[in-house]
Amino acid sequence: MRPVLARMVWLAAGGGLLYGGCSAHGNDVDPSAPEGDGGPRRVIVNDPGKIDGAVAYDAATLFDGGSKTDGAAPDDGGPVSLACGFITAQPGGTCPTATDLGSVSGDTDPAINTIKYTGTGSSWLFFEVTEDSSSVSRNDLSVGLKLTGPAGTNYDLYGYVDPSGTKTSRACATVTGQSNNAAGTDDQVRLGWNDSNFSSDTRLVSIRIEHVSGPCGPSDGWSLEVLGHAP
Repeated sequence: MRPVLARMVWLAAGGGLLYGGCSAHGNDVDPSAPEGDGGPRRVIVNDPGKIDGAVAYDAATLFDGGSKTDGAAPDDGGPVSLACGFITAQPGGTCPTATDLGSVSGDTDPAINTIKYTGTGSSWLFFEVTEDSSSVSRNDLSVGLKLTGPAGTNYDLYGYVDPSGTKTSRACATVTGQSNNAAGTDDQVRLGWNDSNFSSDTRLVSIRIEHVSGPCGPSDGWSLEVLGHAP
């Protein structure tokens, strides 16, 4: 009988953030260690400084040793399965616990104004779109999202932003823009809002990447590109 993965691993800030256990969420899952042997499996996060080092990552909620992935069923000796849906008890499983990707400028064009992030399965992410132009003329803010998945797996892309909110409020309920293309076709969304000229128009953008169909193993993940001040 295969033992249940039940060890707790704490996230550590620094240059090489590691999650213990085998995760269906994050970046670059390394399946080099055999399943069920207790060996390490690594997930490298693009921006470890954005992750709260006090959050516990419990691998047992992802795997139960059988066909289910919610950790509720006893170990039945079946194959370990990757969880493709949202793991609500884990970082990125809900909008309030979304992974912070950093920031891009919404109204200027610096040499580097992009974020790139990769992962597998369903996940919530968010980032800041900053107002940076000091011009007296009006410069509206915008951001472009591009989700690329493998040919055999379908992921959908949803973006949320509240132009009437504040620079610290986060939209989670009403979809601002979405793309639901079939597997093998990129999903692209552009979000934009007006320059008010009277207050800060910096906003937080939430992203929901949702698995629809197909496998979601280490070789079946997605990549997200965020472009600030998108045309």
